[in-house]
Amino acid sequence: MAAPTDLTRRAGLHVGPHGSLRERVARAREMLSFLEQNTPAETTWGSIFRAEAANLRMADDSYIGHEFLEDCNEPCSFSEFMASAGGRGLAYLGEAGLSTMMPENMNPAAAPLLRALAGDNQVSLEQHMDIFTGRTFHQTLLIHKEREGKCVRTVTPDALQDLHFLARPDFGFSCEADGNAFFADGGGAWFSTQDPGVRKAIEALVARLPDSSSIDELVAAMELRGASVDEAMRSRIADALMRMTLVGLLTGSTEPLRIARALSAKPIACPMLRADAAAGVLHSANLRHEPIRLDIIAQVVTPLLDGGNDRDALIAATIAAADAGRVTFQRAGQTVVEPADVAVCAAEHVDRVLGHLQSNACLVA
Repeated sequence: MAAPTDLTRRAGLHVGPHGSLRERVARAREMLSFLEQNTPAETTWGSIFRAEAANLRMADDSYIGHEFLEDCNEPCSFSEFMASAGGRGLAYLGEAGLSTMMPENMNPAAAPLLRALAGDNQVSLEQHMDIFTGRTFHQTLLIHKEREGKCVRTVTPDALQDLHFLARPDFGFSCEADGNAFFADGGGAWFSTQDPGVRKAIEALVARLPDSSSIDELVAAMELRGASVDEAMRSRIADALMRMTLVGLLTGSTEPLRIARALSAKPIACPMLRADAAAGVLHSANLRHEPIRLDIIAQVVTPLLDGGNDRDALIAATIAAADAGRVTFQRAGQTVVEPADVAVCAAEHVDRVLGHLQSNACLVA
């Protein structure tokens, strides 16, 4: 859900309703380029237009088409969205990213004021955070209105006991200062602890990446290394995992994630990705719920990654797709037609796709 922006309206007005989507996207890019180059940089609106246009310069055509050119494109504020949802028997549950619901993660100094302004109303808090931070997108989860009274918004360590926790691949030990061990990821989030047991638990979580880790698995890993974990220590570990989740370092899942660390002889891709590839979908998601792009070769190869096909079988399928005209290979601007050269290209592209899927958490261990 997007909030209204003047850039959206200006681009839509310039493009108009006529022509193919590709032609309309081209006109939208013209407008974005014009705004970036010609709006007065010394004004507030000029600065906003230039920054947003610059950010969109490298965006996919599909994003430009959806964001600016949809036939049904009526951006609204979060309060307006929830009012509309309420009129249809729906209520607010939360955001897909738990950490985005915490004003302390956006502006710690302003968080008490934001909470005071919102009262005990999460919808109002979300709207105030939008106003204070300029946030324009939400990933909102809705429920039926009659279930609203059952929502418990207080997050406690006990509520997370049965979850499996996953960190970014670049999460790890950062530094040590004044007796604190700092752990961080490339997104800027961090967590520190002076507790030796909690530190060992986080180190065990890092060692288990890219897999997820439950509290039981972390305790087992610690005990395997000779640590003694009593109930008090387990409680402190659970509290640390909760705090790391609230700041966005970890995400929780009801299902364990077992991600392949290396290519197997007969790789297995996650079922949803295989189904999307078979359907010709260009954009799907990996095991970490992150976006993944499926080019034409990936759409040939990925549906076959069910554990029953090795590299040779995948290459043969890609050659068959080339013979059927589904894919073509080019070298130096020329279409490859010789069977031996097609086979070489097919092998190269299969290896490329497999490497891309493996390094982007698409293959199951």
